Amino acid sequence: MSFRRVGPPGLCRRALSTTPHLGRKSIYKKEYNVGENFMPKPKPGEERKPKPSRTVTTLEKAVEEAYIQIFMELKMSSLVNQHFRRREFDRRIHRVNAAIEDCFLLNKNRIGLRHHNPLYHRLLQAHNEARLVNDMRHLALSSILQDFVTPQMWASMVKLTDFTTPYDWYPATRTMHRTVHMHVGPTNSGKTYHALKALESAKTGVYSGPLRLLAVEVYERMLSKGRPCALVTGEEVRLPKDTDQYYVSSTVEMIPLNQRFDVAVIDEIQMISDKSRGFGWVSAVLGVQAKEVHLCGEERTVELIRKILATTGDELIVHRYSRLTPLKTAEVALGGSMNRVEKGDALVAFSRKTLISQRIDIEKATGRRCAIVYGTMPPEVRRQQAELFNRPDNDYDYIVASDAIGMGLNLAIKRVIFQKVEKFDGGAMRQLYSHEIKQIAGRAGRYRTSLPGATAPQDNCGWVTSLYVENLKPLKKLLEAPVEPITKAYVDAPVSIVERFASFYPPGTPLSFLLLQIQSLARLSPLYDLNVGHEQLRIANMLQDIPLSTADRMTFCYIPASLRFFGAAETLRAMAKVVASGQGGELLEMPEVPLEYLNDDGGDYGPDMDYQARLEQLHAVLNQYIWLSYRYTSLFPSQKLALHVRHLVAERMMETLKGDTYDKAANLRERQEKRELTRRQWQNSQGRDVKQRKRFFPDGKDPELGMPRTREEVEAELEARIEEEAMELEKERLSPEAERELAAMDLGEPIQWDEWDDEAEDEVAKVKEVELEEEEEDKAEDRQNKEKETVRSDDDDDADTAADKLLNDLEGDGEEIEKKMEELRDEAKRIREAPLRSRR
Repeated sequence: MSFRRVGPPGLCRRALSTTPHLGRKSIYKKEYNVGENFMPKPKPGEERKPKPSRTVTTLEKAVEEAYIQIFMELKMSSLVNQHFRRREFDRRIHRVNAAIEDCFLLNKNRIGLRHHNPLYHRLLQAHNEARLVNDMRHLALSSILQDFVTPQMWASMVKLTDFTTPYDWYPATRTMHRTVHMHVGPTNSGKTYHALKALESAKTGVYSGPLRLLAVEVYERMLSKGRPCALVTGEEVRLPKDTDQYYVSSTVEMIPLNQRFDVAVIDEIQMISDKSRGFGWVSAVLGVQAKEVHLCGEERTVELIRKILATTGDELIVHRYSRLTPLKTAEVALGGSMNRVEKGDALVAFSRKTLISQRIDIEKATGRRCAIVYGTMPPEVRRQQAELFNRPDNDYDYIVASDAIGMGLNLAIKRVIFQKVEKFDGGAMRQLYSHEIKQIAGRAGRYRTSLPGATAPQDNCGWVTSLYVENLKPLKKLLEAPVEPITKAYVDAPVSIVERFASFYPPGTPLSFLLLQIQSLARLSPLYDLNVGHEQLRIANMLQDIPLSTADRMTFCYIPASLRFFGAAETLRAMAKVVASGQGGELLEMPEVPLEYLNDDGGDYGPDMDYQARLEQLHAVLNQYIWLSYRYTSLFPSQKLALHVRHLVAERMMETLKGDTYDKAANLRERQEKRELTRRQWQNSQGRDVKQRKRFFPDGKDPELGMPRTREEVEAELEARIEEEAMELEKERLSPEAERELAAMDLGEPIQWDEWDDEAEDEVAKVKEVELEEEEEDKAEDRQNKEKETVRSDDDDDADTAADKLLNDLEGDGEEIEKKMEELRDEAKRIREAPLRSRR
């Protein structure tokens, strides 16, 4: 059968597939003719309405865009140009095109079960997990390269990807019988303390933690106790010079697996279920050569560790601890007000931009300083900010932080305040898990008093609340919810297996395809799962056109690169080209390293920490250079210079954070004006009559000042207006010459009384006569009203006197009393209803 050439404009709709049930073309006829048998025939002379256009779903559109992108990439790649002709490539890629179209047609015909339409579900899941392009690239390359793999090669590949027994990767450790002590408990329960005590009592030992901060803390602790210790992390190695017998403090990925110890401490064991870094804990648990292994972590990891150690034959002893201080949830939230924060509070948010904004708001509202900690901040700066917050003799009373405070920092926090209970995990917004909430909230309860030398209060309780009311209820629910146990640990394919797997495919095969192919073929134990990280695939695709070996590509996939920064991809590619070419690795000769940021002034960037972000970018690039210098020593020789520059960058970042986050003078003026306005409003509100105020001003506001008026102010203004109206009426009654004289009087000119004429005098006399008549009428009316009030008062007194007399005369039996009461009512009614003139 012939195939037409497939190009990027659209998907082929030919019904071809490698699966038998997709070969029936009648299915697709139903798709396009489904309405023919049910639509009524048009009447003569009546036009049939056109069929509605076929709707294109979001998934179909995303798949089509990804297909066009992959088609163009593969068409221009060296792999296709070297091993395929044009028509052969079109024929092979057409298989993918047809299979994708078939899966959507089946879904349109309501054949959507996973075992009937697996490709559709695979594409849907990849789209939801933001890995659609990688999965479709793997699908396309599988179709293109399937003829290169013989059945014998396929059997070897399946055998090579048997990962059911990962403990066999460490044969030297399997010769030992180890005792594993597991210290489990919530945060602030002292589990790590007991494990470190066992480490200090041993002759040789190793500590392994998730962060360089923890490794440096244990390293300094051992040195302070007079124990020789080495620090081994990905970005730094410090070895003691005077002895060969020493302790080791390292990050979990750098734990030495070829050296024997008496005691090994592995911290934060629950991260064995982390997709991106879980393999570090798996290799440490299965491969560390120590007589005693102490694992510190959460309770939810116990059953998984028990099952893993059952396969290795090691003994497990579990030590459980309770929290040293109670943890309580507040009944009310802060209501979004920064004025309600207290000394020792930690506000937790999950966005760098939000943290910066919250820090400025807190300092403006309180006038005190606020420390800040987040994930992309260098460890040295995080530690400095934590020390500023913990010190009681400065003005750093608050701290805003991301989930980075969950581990690695000892903070004297009294109360943890959650700004939100959801975060962005790289693909979409999701609610925090229960164990994440408890890990962060558990940092509360280590509060110290602010006075030097003072003792901590007896009620050293940790508190948890939310910034907004709507988040308080879900926060309580997550804190009270039980934590689900961990059921799987994540492993990575060893580099040696990836190299052997790559030998089955032609040169130039993308590393991302090899990793996904290993993941699809891998056989795993129910206790493990194989991870291929999104960052690994992204770096592999980014460096695909650079001629590197498979081992070098895998090395770059594990580099601690921060691809979120601007220019991070160009810097990483520049370092990969140094490894590929074998030259040009001097730090000062690489224009992609933005060393010019050190010459900038932070004041040029404003208070929004743009300069801080640039320094963080430079620090991340220097970390990558130092990390590569330990693995390619001859290619990146400027290690000492890079370490020195990194130290300068950290100092510059500390200075930048110590600066003012806003204009304090302007904020002080604003606060004083607000305080003065509040004081004036309070004074004006004292003694005011609300009814009278509303009588004159219905809205209750002064149009000029924007605030309520007092009764005295309203009456004074009313009198002034009455006087103005009287003056206007007076002017209307006067002659034109008198008006001119009155105007001259207002201007301060003397009035010439001898110039008044007779008519003006007559007018003035008439006005005075009218005023006298009105005044006499008012006086007469006042006298009449006063007489009426006097008469009413006298009548009321007479009625009261008569009533008292009748009441005093009430004696006798019930009938007499009732009769007298009736007389009393009649007399009172007669007196009150009597006409005024008759009573007068």
